[in-house]
Amino acid sequence: MKKELTNKEFKVMCVLWNSERPLTFQELLDKLSDVSRNSIHKIINKLMEEGYIKIAGAVTIKKSVNRLYTYSTTAEEYTWQQMHKIFQNTDDKSPLSPLLLYLTGNKKYNKEVKEELRAIIESIDNE
Repeated sequence: MKKELTNKEFKVMCVLWNSERPLTFQELLDKLSDVSRNSIHKIINKLMEEGYIKIAGAVTIKKSVNRLYTYSTTAEEYTWQQMHKIFQNTDDKSPLSPLLLYLTGNKKYNKEVKEELRAIIESIDNE
């Protein structure tokens, strides 16, 4: 299981997750104005080592070849990984219970969430 992201790593990942295409180092730097150039270099290398991002190709800009970076772990995969880690530390037989109780406990979304859960269960039953 991959390690939890630091705040700065998470910021880089959010930029990549929200981008419609792979980004160059300079584009990442431009979008992360509160993170230093050196930090971004270190973060990119660490995220690549951990398998969160990958090189998606290269592009030539002003006679200089620039790597393009993209995510290899989706936001959904990271979220499930973190939820799995949380649920591993519970004594519940069903780790989904706390999550479902939380989701259905909100009166505003209670009916909508219940209907969506029913649809999911029905689709599983019909497989």
